[in-house]
Amino acid sequence: MRRAVAVEEVCRGVKAAGFDPDIIIGHEGWGELLNVDQVWPGVPRIGYREYFYHLDGADVGCDPEFPVPPGLVARIRAKNASLMLALHSGYAGITPTQWQRSLYPVWAQPAITVIPDGVDLAACQPNPRCRTEPFQLGALVIPPKARLVTFVARDLEPYRGFHTLMRALPTIMARQDVHVACLGGDGAVYGAPP
Repeated sequence: MRRAVAVEEVCRGVKAAGFDPDIIIGHEGWGELLNVDQVWPGVPRIGYREYFYHLDGADVGCDPEFPVPPGLVARIRAKNASLMLALHSGYAGITPTQWQRSLYPVWAQPAITVIPDGVDLAACQPNPRCRTEPFQLGALVIPPKARLVTFVARDLEPYRGFHTLMRALPTIMARQDVHVACLGGDGAVYGAPP
């Protein structure tokens, strides 16, 4: 709710400066959009509906190595509270995958359109004719015919599956033509610490 109030205050300043939007598009995950209709009533809004939390089997309870800690159930319900308010707003929503849409309550899914984000791999793909020179990434030099496995995350934490990658590395690195580059912080954004 603090985020909703903060966004509302910013919107009031923008409105006072003379701006009125034709449409408002934003992330609903932490309640940011809940109060924008107090500033611009009736302006169409599209909520980015990234994730609806579950008590088991999604991001929580999916890895037996990391059991659900006490008190987490209340936190998950609290995270969904602002999402439920957004769902009851009557505005449309978008999400990038069918799976993410399926996490939302069945009654809310018809108001969520799947619009994939990411890279068009048909248009953006390696050109084999260009792989004639070594690629240098810091101290790592990757020969033209070698394979590069990358792992990039905000933090290299269990929530992102980093521990699974680390366990798979001996098998991956058994191939002579593979190099691995990992990039991320050493904290924990969502789950258990590394």
